[in-house]
Amino acid sequence: MASPGGSSEKLEGLLLGEMYKFPAFARMIPQLRHALREQVQDLRSSVVKESCVLLCHFSRTLGSDFIESVEFFLPALFKLVVQSVQVISESSDGTTRVFICNSSLTQKSVAFVCQTTREDRDAKLRARCADYLLLFLETQATSTTSLPEPTVQDIESTISVCLRDADPQARASHRRAVWAFSRIFPERGEKLTRISRSVSVQTRHRRSIGIRTRN
Repeated sequence: MASPGGSSEKLEGLLLGEMYKFPAFARMIPQLRHALREQVQDLRSSVVKESCVLLCHFSRTLGSDFIESVEFFLPALFKLVVQSVQVISESSDGTTRVFICNSSLTQKSVAFVCQTTREDRDAKLRARCADYLLLFLETQATSTTSLPEPTVQDIESTISVCLRDADPQARASHRRAVWAFSRIFPERGEKLTRISRSVSVQTRHRRSIGIRTRN
C-alpha cells in the first residue's frame, strides 16, 4: 500500500462492488491489517482521516465479521484520540464509535477499554473511554444474557472505580453509564447508583468547603 490514497480508493471500490461477499475477500482482511495500521499511525492528518474513513467502511459493511480487526486497531486508535491535531483526534474517535455500533467489541476489547478507563494517565483518554463504555452498553448490551459474565463484571467494577475519577468529564460519562447499566441489570445497578449519589454528595461538600475557605 505504497500510495495510501490510491489503495484506499481501490479497497472502497471493492466494498461498494460487494466483493466482500466472496470468501477470498474475508481471507484478505488479515493481510491488510498491518498496512492499514501503518497508515492510521502515519500522523499526516490527511492520511489518517482517509484511513479512518476506510476502516469505517469496513465496519459498516462487514458488521460483526470485522470484530477481530476492531480488536487489532483499537490500541492504535486510542493513541490518536488524544492527539492535539483535531482532524486526527476526531477521525480516530469517530472510527472507534463506528466500530462499537456496527461491529461491537470482543471480550478482550471490552477489557482493554475498561483497563484504559481505569488506569490511563491521560484524563482526555479516560473520558473518551468512559463514553465508549456508555455507547457499548447502549448499543450492544440488549439483555442480561447478551454479554458474558466476566465482561459484565469488568464493566461494573470499572464504572464503580471511575465514578471517583479526578476528571469531571469522565465522572459525568460514568454517571450516564450507571443509568445504561441499571437499565439492563437493575439489581446490580442499584449498588452503582448508591455509589454515584455518595460521590456527588462528597463532591458538593468539598466544593462548599472550598468556597467557605476562599471567603
